[in-house]
Amino acid sequence: MGAMVALVLLTVVAVGSITYVSLKSSILQFEYDRARTSAIRQAATIEGAIGRARDDALILSKTPAIAEYFEAAGSGAGTAGAREAEAWAARLALFFVSQMESRKEYLQMRVLGAAGRELIRVERADADGAPWRVPEDGLQEKGQTAYFKEAAMLPAGGIYVSPINLNREHGKVQEPRIPVVRAAAPVRGGEDEGGLLGVVVINLDLRGIFEQARKNPIAPFETYLVNPDGDYLLHHDPAMAFGFDFGTPHRIQDHAPPVREALDGGAAATVGVDEAGERFVYALAPVRAGKAEVAWVARRAPERALLGSTTEALKSAAMGGAAALACAILLAIGLAYSLAQPLKRLTQAMQRFAAGDPEGAPVRATGEIGVLAQAFEQMRRTIAEKTEALRLEVGAKTTAMKEASRLAETERLYSAVVGSTDDAVVTKDLNRVITGWNRAAERLFGYTAAEAIGREIDLIVPEDRRAEQDQILARLKQGERIEHLDTVRRAKDGGRLDVSLTISPLRNREGEVIGASKIVRDLSERRMAEERFQLAVEACPSGMVMIDQAGKIVLVNKETERMFGYGREELLGQPVERLVPERFRGEHPGYREGYQRSPETRKMGVGRELKALRRDGTEFPVEIGLNPIESKGEHFVLAAVLDITERLRAIETIKQANAELERRVAERTKELEESAEALRRSNEELGQFAYVASHDLQEPLRAVAGCVDLLAAKYKGRFDEGADELIRHTVDGASRMRQQIHDLLALSRVGTRTSPPMRLKMDQVVEGAKRALRVALEESKGEVVHGGLPDAMADLPQVQQLLQNLIANGIKFRNEKAPTIRVTGEAEGEWCHYCVADNGIGIDPKYFGRLFTIFQRLHTRAEYPGTGIGLAICKKIVQRHGGRIWIESAPGQGAQFHFTLPKA
Repeated sequence: MGAMVALVLLTVVAVGSITYVSLKSSILQFEYDRARTSAIRQAATIEGAIGRARDDALILSKTPAIAEYFEAAGSGAGTAGAREAEAWAARLALFFVSQMESRKEYLQMRVLGAAGRELIRVERADADGAPWRVPEDGLQEKGQTAYFKEAAMLPAGGIYVSPINLNREHGKVQEPRIPVVRAAAPVRGGEDEGGLLGVVVINLDLRGIFEQARKNPIAPFETYLVNPDGDYLLHHDPAMAFGFDFGTPHRIQDHAPPVREALDGGAAATVGVDEAGERFVYALAPVRAGKAEVAWVARRAPERALLGSTTEALKSAAMGGAAALACAILLAIGLAYSLAQPLKRLTQAMQRFAAGDPEGAPVRATGEIGVLAQAFEQMRRTIAEKTEALRLEVGAKTTAMKEASRLAETERLYSAVVGSTDDAVVTKDLNRVITGWNRAAERLFGYTAAEAIGREIDLIVPEDRRAEQDQILARLKQGERIEHLDTVRRAKDGGRLDVSLTISPLRNREGEVIGASKIVRDLSERRMAEERFQLAVEACPSGMVMIDQAGKIVLVNKETERMFGYGREELLGQPVERLVPERFRGEHPGYREGYQRSPETRKMGVGRELKALRRDGTEFPVEIGLNPIESKGEHFVLAAVLDITERLRAIETIKQANAELERRVAERTKELEESAEALRRSNEELGQFAYVASHDLQEPLRAVAGCVDLLAAKYKGRFDEGADELIRHTVDGASRMRQQIHDLLALSRVGTRTSPPMRLKMDQVVEGAKRALRVALEESKGEVVHGGLPDAMADLPQVQQLLQNLIANGIKFRNEKAPTIRVTGEAEGEWCHYCVADNGIGIDPKYFGRLFTIFQRLHTRAEYPGTGIGLAICKKIVQRHGGRIWIESAPGQGAQFHFTLPKA
């Protein structure tokens, strides 16, 4: 009886365990798939936003306006070039503003120069703020940022998408914190046709997407966003997000190490155990920008929360097992009174059933054993039926979840494509009711999706185009696809839009047409561009001729008619060789075919003579520029023809004028050289005369001064006061005469006695001047402050004389304060700018013009002694070195003497 009970108990436990494991696996798989589908949709939302920014940056880098801006900025054409560059910058800024008004998720749109400095920047202060252009003083250097360096290394047409991080301004994280992705595309071109002109950058604000992910969890799952390294970008605890931007990274693998392996292996789901030992289920989906992964969406839930229903099933199975065990005990007691053989057969049948043998029990047994056998058989069949039903149900759910996952992936891809396209996409049913409306449709027609979906398509169809809808509907019901139908539609503001429609029938699973999908492309800009092109060609001062691949003329302008003498109708459809002189016509088709094999913009007529033929048979010289053009799959060549007859005449006239001018210049140059030589000799003779005169005057002056000094020393006091006064005047006059001759001699030596220029350590030269003026500095208690002066290339003795004179000037013209003279300097290009500033009595600006003139004094000799030659010597020394000297001062505020010398 014990064996019987144990056997029944084992059977119940086995069946219950199989049921529990199967149910647990099915529930976990269902929850995996549900969470992963949600993660995939969230990832698709982020990918769509990044994809739009990526595409916009790439398109902007190729737009002609960007190229025009860089061409104007790099032309170096002075004020006119700067104005043109600013005009293009203003146009681009307005375009950026319009883009950001339609793309609310854009935080910044910028153009960076080749060195990384911001040239144009349009931003919004917050998520709901209006975009505005940042002024010049707000632009920043971005040359050291990773996104600039990465984009600068890409070829033309390349695009770089940065990792997700917090926006920074001036190197610091912006508050409030804004998660961003930057899409950066290089702009290449210029003279080397590949050089880096700059980089276009779009900052994508992810706050809205993060907030959507945070507010739309799938219970019991929590939502996280991590970068490829596992760092948290989105976490229910804000302190855990973007820790790596502040030097304290928080990573998902720190809490669930298996997640790191799942990210590296590209797994869709994994199980991790936290620090407390609790098991968590993770569903993962990558966020890609192109082929690169920029983030992962992770959904996390405790395994126990997902298996709540399984626990209830386990309790039910336990109760059923207990009931079955009680029945087995009762049966065993009854069997004790039955025959042994039927009991043996029944026991064997149960053993076989427990071993998986489907053979039934001996239901034809009599008595209690027969009843038990029938009950056991009924239980076996019930268990088998329920197990099979459960297997079929699990299989059906698994198939349904796989189909749901496939449909979700398809829907994600379709939504990403439709959401990111710049063309409006509209779907409708056969009753003309709008069922789909993407963002491009919102921008084109002005209606939001909420306003348009559910209303009839006549909402955007003008009344004069309503009949067109019946024809379109009839063709769609036949399953026909309509391509490139040019028509007119109506915007919300009532304006008419020129559009091109591509309409495809939508079918259900049975293949029946249930609606239509329309791709609506705005032709307004193209039509406007065509009109502008036609007006530009027509108004062009050059003759414009367009030919097709067969060499036939398809377009001419008024200037072509005037230049060649043909009417427009006479040229259209004719071979272009009609405008070529007869002697060149045989070779011209070969030139034309060679150009078509490698078409490129060419300027012809430079360095060779080209001739064209008028209707009257006369020939005239021309210059021709060629530009290849492609339109709707056809190739054309647009030729700009310029009649250079007047130019050649002008060139000949200029050549003759130049020859005459060269002759006159040669004659005048010879005259000037002769005058310069005579002036040089005169200056040399004058300088020599001044030196000799000054030197020779000293001999008799010394004799007179010596006698007067002896007379003053020997006979002082022997005469009356008048005689003593005359002797003092004579001594003073001789002394002043001696000083003036000495200064005149120094002035003459500036031009005659020179040393070769050498590298001067100006701080050392100042020290030499201080030593020469040591006595004067000690008597006046003055000081000279200097340091860090740039080196000059000059004559050492003369520069020391220059500094000595200027410092002595500061000591002499002092007030009651002790004199302080500061010598400063800085390099400015190829020159060094020095300044000698004092704190003395200062000079009235009205006397500046007299300061550097010889013998000019502003004070009496009794007030301040001197000859009035010192500053004249300074000016001559500076001018001899090619520099200039000037003064800045005001009465009572000291004087600042500025001068320049060549930089070493």
